[in-house]
Amino acid sequence: MAVSQSAGGVESLPRAGFGVAAAAVLAVLASSSYGPANAAAASAGQDISGVWWATTYSPKIQLVGGGDLPFTPQGKAAYDKNIAGLKDGSVIDTARRFCVPDGIPRILATPYPFEIIQTPGQTTLIYELNHAIRVVAMDKPVPKDEEVVAYPYYNGHSVGHWQGDTLVIETVGFNDKTFIDATGAPHSDEIRTTERMKKIAPNQLEDVVTVHDPQMFTRDFSARFVYGLHNDIRRTTTSACRIMSAASLIATFPPSEACRGAEFPIEEAQKAVRSDRAAFYFCAACAIIAP
Repeated sequence: MAVSQSAGGVESLPRAGFGVAAAAVLAVLASSSYGPANAAAASAGQDISGVWWATTYSPKIQLVGGGDLPFTPQGKAAYDKNIAGLKDGSVIDTARRFCVPDGIPRILATPYPFEIIQTPGQTTLIYELNHAIRVVAMDKPVPKDEEVVAYPYYNGHSVGHWQGDTLVIETVGFNDKTFIDATGAPHSDEIRTTERMKKIAPNQLEDVVTVHDPQMFTRDFSARFVYGLHNDIRRTTTSACRIMSAASLIATFPPSEACRGAEFPIEEAQKAVRSDRAAFYFCAACAIIAP
């Protein structure tokens, strides 16, 4: 997808087809009690469902108030190592090479569309990028460390609640396999994020995320993302994952590892290895099994 460059390394995004791999999720959601009546029951400010698309993109996370990430010595050393490794190939950006989820906050900067689906007790975010799926359990307590330490996810474990017209999403239980942004900024498995998501106009959504990770950063920091509503974009099964070589992906990154040990029908993927379907199948499965 072409993008136009603007000042400060931030790119403005054009419109394109929407390719969210959401068939399996939508089948489940369709069986819920969600419908026009339930949608109308929520206040207008609490209805954030729809297809959203970032208004700008920057590979480097843009902090509220400006400035650079407040690294600890450990964090700075890890960042320098990542930058050098990404250049010489000793460090791999697995979100781009193997189509695993980007993690938070990186996924919030996605230059591709995503959809928010609100159902009773749950808010689901479905991203075209890497077919990532985030499930936010509504009005549940934040999981305790001992409840999630054995199940670290790329996108963590999320719970949400409404404060007026603002959806507050708290996420814990991450693994340390993702980057903060596309430049390779690191985080530890102690990272915790809090998002405050609200409409700032009828067709605009704001998400301000605050990151807490005392291992890597000397203080908490926040970043702000703004999205436009694009319900005119149709949902298809086209995937950004398809640009990868499915054969290379399967040979290099075994599905049993990518999907956290879950059973995976490798024979089916191998049969489809010469088509887009293999990469789509692999990524969609892992997005659901290992969010």
